[in-house]
Formats: sequence, C-alpha cells, structure tokens
Amino acid sequence: MKSFTSRPLSLPAFTLLREGAPVLPHLPRFSRAADQYRNLALQLEERHRGADGRGYVVAVTSCDEGAGKTLTSLNIALTLAGTWDRKVLLVEGDLWRPALTDYLELDSARAGVIQILRSETTLREAVVPVRERDPAAGSTGVEVLPAGPSSVSEDLIAGSRGEPFLEEVRQHYRTIVIDCPPGEVASGRSLVSKADSVVLVVRAGRTRRSRIEATLTALGPHKHLGFLLNAVKEADAVGYYG
Repeated sequence: MKSFTSRPLSLPAFTLLREGAPVLPHLPRFSRAADQYRNLALQLEERHRGADGRGYVVAVTSCDEGAGKTLTSLNIALTLAGTWDRKVLLVEGDLWRPALTDYLELDSARAGVIQILRSETTLREAVVPVRERDPAAGSTGVEVLPAGPSSVSEDLIAGSRGEPFLEEVRQHYRTIVIDCPPGEVASGRSLVSKADSVVLVVRAGRTRRSRIEATLTALGPHKHLGFLLNAVKEADAVGYYG
C-alpha cells in the first residue's frame, strides 16, 4: 500500500480572506463589479446544468501577466459557492507563479498540487476551506488547493499526471475553478484542453490585440470560451447601478 505524507499539524485547518482584498465578500452588495461576477457565474451554471454527474471544470487564463486572472478565479469561485450554496474547489494551477497568497492568508509551506502530482500527499489532506475574517460568517463554501512549495522547474501538470489528477477532483466536487498559467504556456494549454469552459481575462488598456490572437490560436477553436474585460474605468461602466 502506498503511504502518503500527512499535512503538518502546525498548519491551520482553514485560510482567511486577506483584509482589504478586492474579493466578492468585501465588495458593496449592489456594485457593478459584484453583479458582473454574478452574471458570469450564472452563465457558467446554465451552460453546465444537468451535466452527467461529473464535476465541471472552469479554466481561467490570460494572455499576459498582470491581467487579473487569479483574482478573477477567486471571485468566480466565491460567487458560484455563495449563489448556489455549494462547495466549490479553487485550484492554484499556475505552478510557475502562484499568486493566491495575495488574497488569502495561505501558508507557503502547505502541501498542494505539486505534492499530489508527486504522490506525496492526498487531495483530502491538501485542500483547505476559505473563511471570512468574522468568525460568525463561517466558511465561504470555497475550498482551495494551493500550488504547494517546490524548487523544481519541471512542468508537472502538462505531463501524464495532469489528467488523472483532474479526474480525481471531478469525482469529489461539482464545480472546479482553476487559476491557470497564460494560455501560451504548455501547462496552461494542457489545463485548458481538459476544461469544460474557459474564461480568458483581458485587461483594459493593457492587453494587446496581438497577444489575444496568439492566445486564441494556441488554445484552439473547440472550447466554450468567454472573455472577461478587467480594470474597466468606472466612468465607462454606466448601467442599472449608475
């Protein structure tokens, strides 16, 4: 029987949203940004309603660094969990440049995706629930699987270990959101190819059209692909909420 390395007892059993982070629970309830996340979550849910019982995977990627894909991934997961009162798994799939610690109080020593792919820990041991800072609020419904510590530069997800890993998480969660590397990176393309839907995050006034076209070419024409335009100026965002 294969033995696994257990989670160190010193690590907390949950993680908190960082104070002041621009995540959904910290946004005004009727803000335009919050409503756009709810709209996106609704579209994703409608697309996959009545699936075959396996969990559906949403891959969130970008054309370049700094577009906001990690924050988008977290807010999509929080919205899906809060709106449909279900458990959602958020996977930190960008093993090269993990960034969830910008928004969550995650311990950098916590085992994660890398350790699972190396058979050093299990999914159950590595996943950690996300809670709000107010103890009365309890869990957000989101559970996070961090990238995990590593000093090795190999691309673990793009290889043969990536597919069985995703099949395992599909068996345990109805909804999985993956913060992926940019679409032109091998591991990004690999994760996107296995996802059911793809959200491509584009930063207003920064992401170049040529980068978008190159990413679309790399991802291929056969995916349910949606765009999210990030960092739109409030002056341009007129509508029901003002």
